[in-house]
Amino acid sequence: MRVWLRNDDVPGLAMSRSLCDSVGKKAGVSSEPDLYVYTLTPADAYLLLASDGLWEFTSSGDAAAVVARAGAEAAAAAAEAAAASEGLGAAPAGLHLELALEGLVQLAAARWHEREGVVDDTSIVLAEVGSAATATAVL
Repeated sequence: MRVWLRNDDVPGLAMSRSLCDSVGKKAGVSSEPDLYVYTLTPADAYLLLASDGLWEFTSSGDAAAVVARAGAEAAAAAAEAAAASEGLGAAPAGLHLELALEGLVQLAAARWHEREGVVDDTSIVLAEVGSAATATAVL
């Protein structure tokens, strides 16, 4: 959904919810949130929250694949470090999250360029949850 100002040639704003926005309310924006309840379990590896800059052209499956690939890259980097030093290698704490954020932003930017010729603002919070939770990253 986009909010447009009638009789003004300005870009629309892609939103349908906004808290304490009296001007937006006049244009049809609601402050009533859509609520969903989901109970996290140890089987849930990550929690990914992002703005429409990511979700406009990226499916949840594509995003999950980027996060999984980042985990594999971090593990490979740790294994390489272990082999090179003949010691116990470990990826720097949070490396997998940093790689995932970089990958998600690159994917979103590429898809925006491909479809719109511009890039939207993108905000992402990625938290590791479940039994292996160690870090949270924000971009």
